[in-house]
Amino acid sequence: MSSIQRFRYAGWSAYLSGVAMIVGLATLALFSSLGQPWGIVYEAALLFQLLFMLPFVFVLRAWFGSESSGLKLLSQRLWIFWVLFTTIVQALVTLGAFGPQGFSQALDKGLAVSGWIGIWLAFSNYLGPDTWTANKNLAGFATLATLGFVLTPVVSKYIGPGSPLIILGVLASAIGYAGWCVLLGRLLLSGQLVR
Repeated sequence: MSSIQRFRYAGWSAYLSGVAMIVGLATLALFSSLGQPWGIVYEAALLFQLLFMLPFVFVLRAWFGSESSGLKLLSQRLWIFWVLFTTIVQALVTLGAFGPQGFSQALDKGLAVSGWIGIWLAFSNYLGPDTWTANKNLAGFATLATLGFVLTPVVSKYIGPGSPLIILGVLASAIGYAGWCVLLGRLLLSGQLVR
């Protein structure tokens, strides 16, 4: 597979990851008001969001590879570990490996882990390729997602899961991440990052 093909594949994967995030948000809202089977659909949407992240994570790793040192290297390694680990755990939760309480455990763990995706978005936005970091809209969506991904677990832990700030954090992370995925997908499909 040529570099152009890998970047195109990663661009479409970024789009699909953003769509899965929106589907997950919608099914989480349905689960909160209607109950099952929407919790299971939410778990599956989260699993697909993570699976669709993998291609663009590895393409960006290859892109950063020749320049990686210090924080760039740390950022990409933490991101790859986080995505692989979270994908495996989410697959186990979706398959019911943790029993009937799997959804609530996954939600608690998901809130704790969501801060890491926010931190990675901040790192990658700051340390990414010039074509990437120069895109102000991409930076704006990454910042919005970062705030949401970090705000949600902090509010949940220190204020409580019933706080209206949770809804604000979830919306910020969903809109920010989905927008970031769309813009990143467009950038990857444009060929501007291909070397």
